[in-house]
Amino acid sequence: MALRSELRSPTAALLYATVALCLVRSRDQPSAEITVHGTTASIVPGDVALLLLAVAAVGALARMPLPRVAWAVIVTAAVFCGLVVGTALGNGSAAVVAAVKVSELAALGLGLLAFLRGERRVEALVDVLILFTAAAGVVGVVKFVTGGGGRQASFLGEHDFAALATLTLLYGLVLFFERRRVARATIAVVAGALGCVLGSALASLLGLYLGAVLI
Repeated sequence: MALRSELRSPTAALLYATVALCLVRSRDQPSAEITVHGTTASIVPGDVALLLLAVAAVGALARMPLPRVAWAVIVTAAVFCGLVVGTALGNGSAAVVAAVKVSELAALGLGLLAFLRGERRVEALVDVLILFTAAAGVVGVVKFVTGGGGRQASFLGEHDFAALATLTLLYGLVLFFERRRVARATIAVVAGALGCVLGSALASLLGLYLGAVLI
């Protein structure tokens, strides 16, 4: 796994840790409650990690030349986040808190742009996704057996579980198509297929069909 060696870089470790935390539902993370104009906002470790990642990414991006397409993506994302927060301002503090929670995920994009350099770091990011898919699959199977069947949310939620599993499955299929790294491909396909079945999301199934056509 590339993840083990790439964790030696503090910025890469921050990126992967933030991705991992964002794959866990906020309600399942420890939280500190703060009151904002009569509305309670929960601050979880994922929020803190996103803030740290955003600060580190902005500092790194300020020191490196970026192609036009990167700036186009940054400006577009900033406009979208501004639109989300701006339209929430007239709908009360609860809507503003929710809008900020959604917009803060843009920090992941900044982190990927700043720190995901080279094939090894991309592979390490995929390691995180495969590990989470496999762990969610194990939890899902246990809940399926002990709970008498039915679609399973694991610790992600049905739709997020299925979406993550579909991504992992398609990655494994690409490796098979390229006829390389068979062991890694097998793990990705098995974990991904199991998650797709347990999550049972129609949107995920359509995504799998489209991905298979492209492959």
